[in-house]
Amino acid sequence: MDSYQQTSMAPNVRQTYGHVQALRDTQRMHAAEPSAPAPHSRHINHGQPTHTTTPLAPQGPSSGQLQVVGLWDKTPIKMSFDPDAPGESFYQAFYQWAERRKRGGDLERHRMTLWLKASKNTPDGEAYELGLKEGELEELWETAVDWIQENKSPKAPHLYATVEIEAG
Repeated sequence: MDSYQQTSMAPNVRQTYGHVQALRDTQRMHAAEPSAPAPHSRHINHGQPTHTTTPLAPQGPSSGQLQVVGLWDKTPIKMSFDPDAPGESFYQAFYQWAERRKRGGDLERHRMTLWLKASKNTPDGEAYELGLKEGELEELWETAVDWIQENKSPKAPHLYATVEIEAG
């Protein structure tokens, strides 16, 4: 076979390989679906390295995400954030939750504080004060993340928050 024939066949080989990989990925995804309880030790070896797959639509926050629940007056809070992202990302997650709950008009960031606890039952004296002021949140975010990592609950929800608004 000359080099022209090899070059012209390469895209077809790549297409076929891509199609086979897509079929395998689809099969793995369906095998990972919780349609029936399956033992965790189930392992199929096709002579290739094993890969852990997860469904495309996760049921909850991704592994890096932490879930926060709590209260703003009588409005329940439920949001997720990535502690490895900047503090502003935390605020944006809070803001998006507030918008969905029709509380966006109440946001006066410079007057707001979130009191974070490991659970609803944690004494108020052990709560962490997280001010949402622009600039201040970013400056203190690293310290806040250290506290969060040390005090979060191991299971979701990882934190409990209460919103406090300073009198204006």
